[in-house]
Amino acid sequence: MLGVMTLRCGVCGSERLSPAYQWVAFQQHFNVPDADKGWLGSKNLVATESVKRVCLDCGHVMGFVSDETLQKIRAAT
Repeated sequence: MLGVMTLRCGVCGSERLSPAYQWVAFQQHFNVPDADKGWLGSKNLVATESVKRVCLDCGHVMGFVSDETLQKIRAAT
């Protein structure tokens, strides 16, 4: 049986994280180098982040992409 995994801050390692908050912002584009090339060069993927969590010790903000974006990233790599 596997143990329980605890989500930690990627910067300071703290387990004190805020609840998941819905993130509302403009869409963010990023390039995936090995993805199929678009007509202008590298392929842009649109990252639609669905939730954010904040470390209550150091203030680092962690974003989590939506399931749809995650599938696109997996398919491109």
